Amino acid sequence: DIGSCIALLTSLGVPVNHVIPGGSRLEDIRDSLGSQANVLWCPSYIGQTLERLERERGIRIAGYTPPYGYQGTLDWLSEVDTAIGSGASLVGLAQDQLAEARRRLEPTKNRLSGMRAFVSGGPGRLPGLLSVMADLGVDVVACALYWPHSSSQPTLKKILGRLPHMPEKILVGPSLYEVEEIAGRLHPDFWMGGFQEQHSCKRHKIPFIPTTVYTASHQCFEGVRNVGRKIEMALDGFDFVATAFRSAEEL
Repeated sequence: DIGSCIALLTSLGVPVNHVIPGGSRLEDIRDSLGSQANVLWCPSYIGQTLERLERERGIRIAGYTPPYGYQGTLDWLSEVDTAIGSGASLVGLAQDQLAEARRRLEPTKNRLSGMRAFVSGGPGRLPGLLSVMADLGVDVVACALYWPHSSSQPTLKKILGRLPHMPEKILVGPSLYEVEEIAGRLHPDFWMGGFQEQHSCKRHKIPFIPTTVYTASHQCFEGVRNVGRKIEMALDGFDFVATAFRSAEEL
């Protein structure tokens, strides 16, 4: 995911100073304080640190809207644009890439539009994957948020409005009992979540796509097609759990 975002920013003329932690040295962390902006990756593990740097060092934060899905990626680029104060419109510069991504998505979108899904994730991944579901035309019947952050509520509210329908259930830190209840009662066409949820899916014969182990990026414009292709593979019987450590995603 980080690689796809770096590639997008670089293609639009925005240099990336450092990726922290990313195997960084102490010197890299010191040097990163000279950046024009910090791009937030996951508020659950570094959000408070970057907020303190914004307050005390004036290094603006971008990225509260994660770069998932078409509109999510445009929103993310807009935040980066504002934070670095470049004067250039990154959203405008990205329009050709967006048009090509939409064209390539059509066959997958035609198949998945109208399907029913359950999606779960943290404060970055859940809003992001919901944004992707909106692009695919998928009806999210229920979703779950783990490790909520102060930025979660406004981001989720904005993205939930893009879905075909409001989810029937929105859970925060659900128990396995609640996961089992949703699987049995709502029985979505497919399920995207953490490995702890796979057992209910197997019991109820729901195609399961793990969101934490993957070899193709879920983010930026091309991530929509990558996620859509994975859903198609699961619907066709591919077992991502059985092949999780064999790089078997033939996307």
